Amino acid sequence: MVAQRPLAVIRDVWLRAVLALTALWLLPREPWLALMALWFTVRWVTPAQMPSLVTWTAIGATWFALRALPAWAWSALPPVWLAIMCAHVAILLHRQGTLPAEHPAHDRPTAFGVLRLPAPHGSPAITALALALMAPFCPWYLWPILALGLYITWSWLAFIGVAVGLAWIYPALAGWALGGVGALLSLWVLTWYVRRFHARGQRWFEWTPRGDSFDSVLARLILWYLIPRAWWQGPRWFGHGPRTLDDALKRWAARCWIETPNGEAHVEWAQMLYEYGVVGLAAVVCLVVRVVAYSHVADPYAAVFISGLVMTFAHWAPARQPAVALVVLACAAGALR
Repeated sequence: MVAQRPLAVIRDVWLRAVLALTALWLLPREPWLALMALWFTVRWVTPAQMPSLVTWTAIGATWFALRALPAWAWSALPPVWLAIMCAHVAILLHRQGTLPAEHPAHDRPTAFGVLRLPAPHGSPAITALALALMAPFCPWYLWPILALGLYITWSWLAFIGVAVGLAWIYPALAGWALGGVGALLSLWVLTWYVRRFHARGQRWFEWTPRGDSFDSVLARLILWYLIPRAWWQGPRWFGHGPRTLDDALKRWAARCWIETPNGEAHVEWAQMLYEYGVVGLAAVVCLVVRVVAYSHVADPYAAVFISGLVMTFAHWAPARQPAVALVVLACAAGALR
């Protein structure tokens, strides 16, 4: 009872020593994990950081487990993921058919009566991103199922992810894939300003399950400005610490003229920079550079990783939603197989 404080100090010294040795061991093997171990070695202050340390330890352990998978496992994983994809689309269709007629979702007319309902991942957007990751693995006969799921969960970011993944798989068609999604986005913007793109009193994209609101895009663009600015004004090398952005997001949301994300910034790179600083962002860059440098065109695992990487610029799901993040991490390891 008398020596609690000295014991806490000794414990922290021991923990930092273990972290420092871990960083030295990881440096020649996995530099990105070594940088995260260095971050905790330098910034360890109180046991309140333990949840984040446990999370990063689990990420590292999962990474080494994935890297140790036998060759046959990399052939077995895609069929399992595609089966899960089909199950998710089946759940979406079931919910469409069993929704009561008096449900508020029916208040807005949509094409074919298709509604954007809560999906298996809890959010239609997250399910859309999960479906988008399956595009590089999807054979031609499952594309109708994938397209149906993407239509029901309608996410512009998922469409971009699909285009990026297909561009990596089929470089000869990269221009068509990226140009097609670019034209669709341009048409979305154009329908806001040209009245001829109306049908029965609604703009064309208002008939989609998502609607044609531009607010979510504006909210993310606002955070692209606010988060780097707040990082620059605070600790730059090691950031503000894990889970510190939550309070800042709530303050900004209370002052902003538009509803902005809170709880998680829907801009993963900016959140990493704010919370872990230059050292944390350098860890992510190390992983990305290593995977991309080793990858080769037409590899579906590399395509999924790059697709997920692109989608982290405007959403948190590819990095923080377990069902999606595990696929992205597995594909990063698969690209290095």
